[in-house]
Amino acid sequence: GTATSTTPSGRLFAIRPDGTQKWVYNTPEWVDSTPAIGADGTIYFGCWDGKIYALKPDGTVRWTYQMGSYVSGSPAVAADGTIYLGSGNGDFFAFNADGTVKWTLSVGEWIESAPAIGADGTIYFGSWDNNLYAVRPDGVEKWRYATGGDILGSPAIAADGTVYIGSRDLNIYALTSAGAVKWSAQLGDTIESSPAIGADGTVYFTTTGGRI
Repeated sequence: GTATSTTPSGRLFAIRPDGTQKWVYNTPEWVDSTPAIGADGTIYFGCWDGKIYALKPDGTVRWTYQMGSYVSGSPAVAADGTIYLGSGNGDFFAFNADGTVKWTLSVGEWIESAPAIGADGTIYFGSWDNNLYAVRPDGVEKWRYATGGDILGSPAIAADGTVYIGSRDLNIYALTSAGAVKWSAQLGDTIESSPAIGADGTVYFTTTGGRI
């Protein structure tokens, strides 16, 4: 239904370690985005109203920016404070900590995948155009790798720089930091989740077929 100031469609909650609510921030549309927290405590998240929100630790707004389309993905914060986030119209944004746009890169299709940041600052993210992208911190594309299906989940980066990603083409992929395929594996189910990497290097995925 139509959101009003008294009937929010989305909320971001801050919960204390003891389980009590610290504060809640109401948004006019859904929030699918997982929050990211900067070194100064600022909380960043996207909303289906097309905005990225930056909240102070007390739950008040530091800044917002209208990204031009719904935002269902999650942001990532680099060591230098840059915030990275994609949008539904295929625009990928880099924001300065004060809310100004550092640069944008358009890939043309929905970016639901949250970015992962490599040790050298390279930003990796997937898109509904089937591609995994590697982008330099200055916004220049380094390479892209085309899978056979949409990429909804986020990449994970191993200690040796290997980038793991799943695709709706039923495969998982292991790529070098230069974009070469190390291996791929057919799992038989659609993969919409993000991988997790164990201490021994084992990579864990879940699938829409109900398997891990």
